[in-house]
This record gives sequence, C-alpha cells and structure tokens, in this order.
Amino acid sequence: VGMFFMPESPRWLFSKGRDAEALAILRKTEGDAAEAVAGSIVEEVRKDQQNTAGWGDLFRKEWKYPLIIAVITALRYSVWQVSAVLFLQLGHP
Repeated sequence: VGMFFMPESPRWLFSKGRDAEALAILRKTEGDAAEAVAGSIVEEVRKDQQNTAGWGDLFRKEWKYPLIIAVITALRYSVWQVSAVLFLQLGHP
C-alpha cells in the first residue's frame, strides 16, 4: 500500500531525461542540498550510460573459466538439491 505514495526514483528520472521531475523530488527529500545531489546523480547516470555491456561480453575469452566454474557450480548444486529431496521422499514412506 505504501508504494503508491512513494515518489519515483530521481536516478531513474534523470536517466530518462525527466530532469525537472527528478529535481522536484530531490528538493522535497534533500532540501537545500538538492542541486549538489542532483549533480552527483547526473554524473553517475552519464558514467553508467557510457559503460554498457551486453550478453556477448560474457562469452569473451577472459570470462571463459569463471563462466565454466559458475555453470558447473550451479549444476552441482542443482543435482545435490534434487538428490536430497529424492532421498527424503523415498527414505521416509
């Protein structure tokens, strides 16, 4: 219920180009420091927009071994979890 009364995120608003709305919300929440906070948020949003990565980056050579380890770990955990459930189900009629 409380979510209906919460303002939108100023960071999101700045990233969508809705600067006036973001600044109005920051003035309500931050008071006199709104402009300084807005400047730092805008700077962070610009950095984030410049540093974009896609799914293709995951399959580059430098990520080969970490990706293999992550997949094997996830599969082993999955098998272990299924085995535990089957043991409990079959072992206790």
